[in-house]
Order: sequence, then C-alpha cells, then structure tokens
Amino acid sequence: MEKLCSICNKKVDSETAAILTIGGYGNPKYICEECDGDFSEATGAKDIEVIKASMDRISKKLTSSGQTDKLVLKSVGEIMEQASSRAKKIQVGDYDFSAEETEDSYEEQGIPEELKETEEDKELDRKEAERNKKIDKIINWVSAALLLGVLGYAIYRLIINYI
Repeated sequence: MEKLCSICNKKVDSETAAILTIGGYGNPKYICEECDGDFSEATGAKDIEVIKASMDRISKKLTSSGQTDKLVLKSVGEIMEQASSRAKKIQVGDYDFSAEETEDSYEEQGIPEELKETEEDKELDRKEAERNKKIDKIINWVSAALLLGVLGYAIYRLIINYI
C-alpha cells in the first residue's frame, strides 16, 4: 500500500518504508529511503559537515513539503536536537564513539545470551510437538468414528422410515 513520506511527501511503500513515529490510533508516520538516509547520517555520521548537511536537507524538505502534523514536527525536532547536540560534542572533542561501537556490537549479536533458546528448550519443544501430534491423531480417529456413527444412524433412520 502506498503512503506519503512524512518529511518530503514522496510516495513510499508502507510494507518496506521506515517509520518515523506512531500517531494517534496506532497510525504509523512513514519516511522514504532518502529521508531515512538523511536521518541516519544526522544521527550516526562522524563528520560534522555530513551531519550539518543532512540536517539542512531534512529541514529544507520539511519546509518545502509544508508539513503541519504536530507529532511529525515534534519527532523531527527531537531527532534534530539530539543530532545537533552530538555534532557539538564531536566538534569540541567530547563525544565518545566507543559507546556507539558497543551498541553496534550488541545489535550484531541480536538476542542476548540469556534469552537464547537452549538445547533443553529445543528438546522440550520436540517432546511437546510429538505429544500434540499423538493427541491430534487420537482426536481425528474419535471424530471420524463419531461422524460415521452419526451417518450410520441417519441412514438407518431413513431406511426404517421408508420400509
């Protein structure tokens, strides 16, 4: 389903587009790949010029699109504020890039070790699946027998009524 980018009003595919924020009644506010790239540069680049350029592009797109949605403007404002603060820290030399690298390594790992499925969990799942399969088989046979019984009785009643 096609929607419009919340920043530049380009058409975006809601199945693949990034979400800027969620509005009232759970309605997502989508952004196109280009605007998503600009936000990524603004919040993740290490070069101040790149950060400023991406923030300028976002501001220009937002202004030219005439966006009036308060939630979108608030979300963009918060992101821009964080990007600006980060850029100032980078310029001064106070920004710690190692914190971002550790965050990336956690994302690369995916699921934390304590939440990963163990061999015991897999074995329990396998046993449960076998038990459920047996129960399903029994229920299917009982259902088939009942159905045959009901059909047999109906046929018997039809034959008795016509004789």
